[in-house]
Amino acid sequence: MREIMSKIAILTDSSCDIPQEMAEKYGIDISDEALMKAIELHNEVSAVINEIGDYRKLDNPTITGYEFHVIQLCSQVCPKDLILPMLKETAKELKTRKPDKKSPFRCKVVLAGSENDDPEFTKLIEGCGAEVVCDRYCYGAVESRMPIEVKDGEKKIQNLTDKYCASVDQLVSEKEKEIMSI
Repeated sequence: MREIMSKIAILTDSSCDIPQEMAEKYGIDISDEALMKAIELHNEVSAVINEIGDYRKLDNPTITGYEFHVIQLCSQVCPKDLILPMLKETAKELKTRKPDKKSPFRCKVVLAGSENDDPEFTKLIEGCGAEVVCDRYCYGAVESRMPIEVKDGEKKIQNLTDKYCASVDQLVSEKEKEIMSI
């Protein structure tokens, strides 16, 4: 863990040329203004995705875990500025969507583990009567949808690395607790 943190610290050091070299090679803008715009867009998309995901948690949900899984995957791979209007429209629809008269689910479950980019797996679980109300896997909706905190006076690349390091630190801490309990 310390090794990862020290490597990230090197990348955010103002004397390090690696981020600028990568920006030039890949033709991307890493100015504070461009990064701030990306952070704001990420935070806005995340807020809408979290709102949509909360509808899974209702006693009688207006969206299934499967539907949410498809939306979550799309939001990870589609350009954020293009998908945001559709996400907002979906969130608005879910406010008034009528749920089934009786929930088809017998219990609520959390999916946890490594990668799961197969919505059909979620559909299979829900087909057995278990409603997927939360997902904690590699790029699931919990860690990837936390807002990026913007700190005054810091470079935006530092804010991004702080979020990444906090996510990694949380996962490592959880794993350490799990190992210590054995």
